[in-house]
Amino acid sequence: MNRSPDPRPPAGPADRSAPRRRGRHRIVAVVVLTLAGVYVVRLASLAWSVRQSAVTADRLATDVAALHAEVDAVETARADAAGNAAAERWARDHGWARPGDRVIVGVAATPTPSPAPSPSPPSRWDALGAWLRDG
Repeated sequence: MNRSPDPRPPAGPADRSAPRRRGRHRIVAVVVLTLAGVYVVRLASLAWSVRQSAVTADRLATDVAALHAEVDAVETARADAAGNAAAERWARDHGWARPGDRVIVGVAATPTPSPAPSPSPPSRWDALGAWLRDG
């Protein structure tokens, strides 16, 4: 029989390196998976930070709009108060007057006292209760 030569190398020291190669491949796979996991976690953390920043930015934009409205109201009140008319209106509202003004102060009319109600005779139940108490 004519046999073809075996393509495998003869068993010897070369076969002992195969488990080492498998071990190295496993180590490389674990390191690569660990690094990928770390990067995925960091990416998720970054995405969460961006989301929180967007929410904070929206809230701050709302606060800024409210503050702008308040500034406009204060500036309007300041412009109104800068004139003499506002000071005079405030003084008159608080009972002040200019020299020569006649001050008329409204006074509430004192009500006439209502007559005291006349005592009504006690009801029969009240009389019975009094009789039972006094016994």
